[in-house]
Amino acid sequence: MSELSQYAILFGLSVGVFGLVLSLYGLARAIGRARAEPGKDVPATAGTQSRDPVWVRYHARYAGYALLFLAFDMEMAFMYPWAV
Repeated sequence: MSELSQYAILFGLSVGVFGLVLSLYGLARAIGRARAEPGKDVPATAGTQSRDPVWVRYHARYAGYALLFLAFDMEMAFMYPWAV
């Protein structure tokens, strides 16, 4: 099989996958129409209206906590199979 025919197959598969994704997206848009509900876009916390603005800034120290959590979480993901 020549190099050009391999690229043709790759291009055909890419076009096919892109067409499949677009057709499934179009089918989902045609079948499942979204209903407009007035309370759907309102930010709520546990079923009640939020007092604070939704886009609040978090303190920088929370980034350190998040990094520590990810470090220990990944450590446990690799340690669990070894321990078992």
